[in-house]
Amino acid sequence: MDVVTAIDLSRATVRRIHINMCWSLIYNIVAVPIAAGALITVGVKLQPWMAAAAMALSDVSVVTSSLFLKCYRKPRIPELESPFSPFSSSSGSRPRVGMWSKKSSQYQTL
Repeated sequence: MDVVTAIDLSRATVRRIHINMCWSLIYNIVAVPIAAGALITVGVKLQPWMAAAAMALSDVSVVTSSLFLKCYRKPRIPELESPFSPFSSSSGSRPRVGMWSKKSSQYQTL
């Protein structure tokens, strides 16, 4: 179960990294042109204290998003089992997997 938990936690971590990357991409697409002065002609000017506050807000949002990993819960056994699992309790309902199927005491190809 520890290996399954480690794999699931790593997937949740990678998912969170992708979310953080999307947020930073959106932030940079919006904030960098404003900070560079591209919108001065329409009257939007960024003061240095505003740029510092925006950068701090960006850092806080990434850290807050990453803290959601603390809400991670281990996967339960019923979520992991499927009807085709080799470890499932109902052995008679599982279809045969392979090239050969036993039918009327002789083997035939599927």
